[in-house]
Amino acid sequence: MRETITTSDGRTIELPTEEEDREITEAALADPDAQPWTEEELAMVVPVRGWRYPRHLLTSEENQKIDRAAGEVKAESK
Repeated sequence: MRETITTSDGRTIELPTEEEDREITEAALADPDAQPWTEEELAMVVPVRGWRYPRHLLTSEENQKIDRAAGEVKAESK
């Protein structure tokens, strides 16, 4: 049986085996356009405060969930 993890919203994700992980990593490193960041590049990363996902790309349900989490609207009763 494969190892799995469960996300905070209840979804189950199967983790790759060590062999699959090795193959995925090798394939990723072989792509010249997708190389890992250097330590110098990682050191320049700063957190972005106040960033929000572009609302026009979300469904109305996703927008409502964001609004409820921010306390902007009351949760609908069913």
